[in-house]
Amino acid sequence: MMRLTTIPRGPIMSATSTSKLGSARLAVHLLVFMLGLGLTFGVYALLPEIAASDSLLVRYLASHPVEYVETWLFLWAMVALAAKALDLVRQRLALRYRLLPPSQGNSAPVSEATRWLDELGKLPRWVQSSFAGLRVRGALEFVESRGSTEGLDDHLRSQSDADANAVEGSYALIRFITWAIPILGFLGTVLGITDAIANVTPEQLATSISGVTGGLAIAFDTTALALIFSMGVMFFGFVLDRGEQGVLQAVDSLAERELAHRFERQGTEGNALLGLVGKNAQLMLQSMEQLVQRQADVWARSLTALQSRLEQSERQQHERVLATLTQALDRSLKAHQDRLLELEKRFSVELGQGLVPLQEVSRQLAQTQHALAQQAALMQPLLDSEQQILRLQESLNQTLHGLASSGSFQEAVHSLTAAIHLLTARAESAQARLPQPGGNPRLRPGNAA
Repeated sequence: MMRLTTIPRGPIMSATSTSKLGSARLAVHLLVFMLGLGLTFGVYALLPEIAASDSLLVRYLASHPVEYVETWLFLWAMVALAAKALDLVRQRLALRYRLLPPSQGNSAPVSEATRWLDELGKLPRWVQSSFAGLRVRGALEFVESRGSTEGLDDHLRSQSDADANAVEGSYALIRFITWAIPILGFLGTVLGITDAIANVTPEQLATSISGVTGGLAIAFDTTALALIFSMGVMFFGFVLDRGEQGVLQAVDSLAERELAHRFERQGTEGNALLGLVGKNAQLMLQSMEQLVQRQADVWARSLTALQSRLEQSERQQHERVLATLTQALDRSLKAHQDRLLELEKRFSVELGQGLVPLQEVSRQLAQTQHALAQQAALMQPLLDSEQQILRLQESLNQTLHGLASSGSFQEAVHSLTAAIHLLTARAESAQARLPQPGGNPRLRPGNAA
């Protein structure tokens, strides 16, 4: 976070100064929180204006309540990283200032520390509150308070460690948000899957499986958004961490160059102190290398653990979804099979019941056809008799015509009467042999005549 206060001059920081420093840091954290919250409200206020309701931006930012929380955490983290980026620029600019007078090539007396402190106090406040300004101020106050350079190397080394710990501790919020965003993404996916399949019935699975799978696809959007946000926060956090480590190394170099050999060494320290300084510098470099390596190992382990958790969670979610869909499809298919069997049995029964009247009608039609065939066989002699009558009538007409011309008409009439009686008797005999369906009257001799 940005350092907005300066450390007051004095050998020991008072309780009031410590309280002011803590209040300032709390104010910075609160300001970052409010800026992140306000930026979130601003984004969602402008979202309907810059994106359509069916766009990917709306789908991944405003389709699930968890996505709102993820976006807020991401913007909060980005505001915190932006504050750290501004502080990093300030630290870089502070390194360009001349914090101490140029060295004349010889060691300065310890009494010069007071004058240099006064000159340092004339610099801008943001320069004094930087890592370089605080490191130089701390060393000068140490020398001024003790009146000698004894223990200065240990003091510089402890300040370097304190600054490194302060930088690492300033990323606590970023690490928390980086951990919380994927957890929220998994939570949103679980809630989305539960909501998608909670009220699904076997009939809906059989008729609209695309609707269920569509709901499951939307449920995974929270995890996708969380991974994107996490990678963004981790990337920018890594870049800023490397930048701050570079600033700390530059400050350590400045302290080693401008402070470690700036004052006169008293007593018989001589070459022993020079050897001790060289050893301390070597130890400092080793500690810095170990710190950088440890930080790199921490990031590598964090990324590996995060990847393992993501893969395990994704595999478990896939297995749960697959098992749920398999059970639902099995139940739906079994219910469908039972219904088809029931319909088949009902159709067989109704078909058997419908065939009984048809068989009876078929039997009656066969009987009727047989009766008609018998009637046709009995009608054949009658038809033959009618043909003979027609031939006799034609012959009679010819005979009558001949008789009329010859004068024997009376005899022909008697012969014709006898023939008519004969034919009538034969017709009655044939009609008597026919069955009488429907009560039709039989042919009588009078009718035949």
